[in-house]
Amino acid sequence: GLNPSRLADQVLGAIHGSESKQELLNTHFDYYTQEILPEELYQEGKAKEMKQLDDFGVYELIPLEEAVGGKIVGAKVIAHKKFDKKENRDVVRWRLVATEVNHHERDDCFAGTPSLRNFRMITSKAASKPNSDGVNRRIVGVYDASVAFFHADMPEEEVLYVRPPKEVLADRTKVWKLRKAMYGT
Repeated sequence: GLNPSRLADQVLGAIHGSESKQELLNTHFDYYTQEILPEELYQEGKAKEMKQLDDFGVYELIPLEEAVGGKIVGAKVIAHKKFDKKENRDVVRWRLVATEVNHHERDDCFAGTPSLRNFRMITSKAASKPNSDGVNRRIVGVYDASVAFFHADMPEEEVLYVRPPKEVLADRTKVWKLRKAMYGT
């Protein structure tokens, strides 16, 4: 079978020669491009996301044995590098995503995403519609509502626990009881 430790030794030996197996195992890759992410930017993105989770009160840390009456799901990290126009530099967007598919409908929130074709059509229509003076000048804005879903409370009848990856929560005797929605729920 596949021996990850041996494979890591072979890859490192072939590519870098002097780096350790542990360095390869601790390397973070862009979720979309598979490029190596700079460690400093990765940790910065992680800290920013964890602060938002804390600030919005998304979870409550509880002992595993108290996680009763609900479903326990895992979580994964999705990290990718992108250029941030506000900061005028590359950043790593780091997201913790519950591995739970949302099977329920909610009446209190909606976050549909139109197809690119429909978005272009709506934007074109809005930009070309004359104002009250008959002039075709409109300002069309695009806004990033990247954390808007954190404001949605979890339904009382749905109890969901998340077991974050070890890099987020090393204590495997604890889980998060979700108070608010997070990616993947």
